[in-house]
Amino acid sequence: MTETDVSYLALEPVFPLSRDPELARWRASLEPPPPPFKPTLREAADDPGDARRLKDLQLACEPITVQTVQHNATTIAEHLVLLAEIGNVHVGFCIASNGSGSPDPTFIQVVAVAPPAPRRGVATALLDSIRARASQHDIAFATREDNAAARALTTRFAERIGASLRPVPSGTYRHGDLGTAHGLGYHPWLMNMRKPQSSQVWRSKYSSDPVVVHRRPGLAIEAALLRVQRQEPLL
Repeated sequence: MTETDVSYLALEPVFPLSRDPELARWRASLEPPPPPFKPTLREAADDPGDARRLKDLQLACEPITVQTVQHNATTIAEHLVLLAEIGNVHVGFCIASNGSGSPDPTFIQVVAVAPPAPRRGVATALLDSIRARASQHDIAFATREDNAAARALTTRFAERIGASLRPVPSGTYRHGDLGTAHGLGYHPWLMNMRKPQSSQVWRSKYSSDPVVVHRRPGLAIEAALLRVQRQEPLL
């Protein structure tokens, strides 16, 4: 076992978790919820400290898979991982990876917010930051059938930024890119950041005045959006 392995093992929580002093201090800092300040975002560092902060959030945000501190450090090194903090308290995170070429989407694997800190705009701030960092890319992600909250979040976000949202066939993207696993009920979605053309200026050969021809969005996109909008209320 190397010295690096030992440093990561030293930061693993004590079991039972109720006896881990660091986890207890962090949970206490969330109760009552942090002050209603806007969250600050930063890129996580692939060091033991941020890897442990990621694990704290994984433990608090079911059903996210909880990884070892060392595995989290590897994830941070290989992906774009953003930490959201309010008053120096870590309250949420996002894991994403950019497409390798201009046609490829940006893959968002996880967006999570600690339960005591919802409705502070943390998830939206994380999504905004990912969008700003990859403004030329569409966004791909996957949700489970039973995760209505994730569907509602992405639907509201797409509507707010004027993007289209549509389901895509399973197998379109690799599970490794989406951060999913086969057979667990995940369905991929694509958020198209390019607004569909709604009108076109056409000039008649019989007149110098421009004529605006309005076009309806594609029926497939309309049907997809309709299916999303008909979801049951979440809260």
